[in-house]
Amino acid sequence: MPRVAPAAPSPAVRAEPPRPPPGDRPGRPRGREAGDARALHGGTSDRLRLVAEHEGRTEPPDRSVADRPTTDPATRPTMTRRTRGREIALQVLYQLEQNPDIPPEEVRGFIHRRLRDPELRRYADEMISGVRSNQRRLDELIGKVAENWSLERMAAIDRNILRLGAFELLHRPEAPVKVVINEALELAKRYSTAQSSRFVNGILDRLQGPALESRGGTPPADPDAPAEEAPPDSQAEPGPEPDPS
Repeated sequence: MPRVAPAAPSPAVRAEPPRPPPGDRPGRPRGREAGDARALHGGTSDRLRLVAEHEGRTEPPDRSVADRPTTDPATRPTMTRRTRGREIALQVLYQLEQNPDIPPEEVRGFIHRRLRDPELRRYADEMISGVRSNQRRLDELIGKVAENWSLERMAAIDRNILRLGAFELLHRPEAPVKVVINEALELAKRYSTAQSSRFVNGILDRLQGPALESRGGTPPADPDAPAEEAPPDSQAEPGPEPDPS
């Protein structure tokens, strides 16, 4: 049975910048999903296998709490399909930071086994390679907005959630800012703590300025926003005059 760590005291609410949450194991994931974030580590040929240790079962591929079917599939937003891809990307990024000697073929095999949808596989791979190739710049930006908190002082899982969110904000303009931040918060809640989600929210919120600059200054359309209404007839532009002939 997994060891249950003692609960950490809740920190006092502070003004910005947000304070990284305390933990009894700094730099490691906390909560019931800690086993998921350890998915890439092990001593067997299948050390990339994802096991939901807290439930004693193997989680099916392509399924998570966020993307299980609803009663009305039409109500599921398009971006929700990428939730699982983000989870897999986070697990890979976390373990590559902890275990940089993991062979690339094991990473590819892990992604292939966990994601059946070829589109989600490509998405996860793009997120992983994008974060790693831009990591220095991402870390610089995160460090600036975090002010007194260096990345080294942050928990490793929180650090990689921030990198993932920052990359998507800065380099994937097709992804609405609201969706990117909300997805990062859900990752923090699932793989870390509620305090971590507030910390992540504060950092990514401060990155919206640089993100808008990289996106050309115009935020992408929010798929959840209501459609713009047509002006009333009295305000509509007049049409062409009828031809008297």
